[in-house]
Amino acid sequence: MSPSPGNSSPALLSVETLQSFCAGDAAAFNLVHQAFDRRLFAYLRSQFPALSQQDVEDVLQDLWLEIFSSRQRFKPGSGHAGFSRWVHTIARQRSIDQTRRRSRQAVVTDPEQLTQQAVQGSSPQDSLQRTTELQQFRDCLQRLPPDWQRLITGKYFSEKSTAELATEENLPQNTVSSRLSRGKQQLQDCIRQKQHPQTPPGHSPS
Repeated sequence: MSPSPGNSSPALLSVETLQSFCAGDAAAFNLVHQAFDRRLFAYLRSQFPALSQQDVEDVLQDLWLEIFSSRQRFKPGSGHAGFSRWVHTIARQRSIDQTRRRSRQAVVTDPEQLTQQAVQGSSPQDSLQRTTELQQFRDCLQRLPPDWQRLITGKYFSEKSTAELATEENLPQNTVSSRLSRGKQQLQDCIRQKQHPQTPPGHSPS
């Protein structure tokens, strides 16, 4: 667990301490950890607010393992400032990796997102995920009443306005808006159930 924000700022690390750290000295590692753990935690939280606190803790734990395992790549002669730049560069890259990984794993249930995303992703895994999501969307769409299906497909596939849909269906605009909202919610619940069968309807997976 990271130190609490109330701790005082540690002293600058000496070149000798950094040399010992690079040589694998445990006491020097403790000094480095004390000097940077809270700062790295705060950096991750401020630069990547989309990550939860637990995600930040997980990234930070992996980060320290990487810092220690790659310590011989650091040049101790650059001193405290050089070490700070080095560890923050690693922290930023690991956070980007974490964000991308969570994005790939995220369940997409919003019809607007589904229809705006290309089926071809940046990798075969992304392409497969998008194809699967669209198939789930189509399956769930078939469970809606026919008039709701027309409204959903008109809105999210044909990009028609609420006014245009109201005219086509001979309905008040507020009725169209209400059915779109309810239909969208039912679609999201249906897709979540397909992705997470153990999750009760209306609840987000943990």
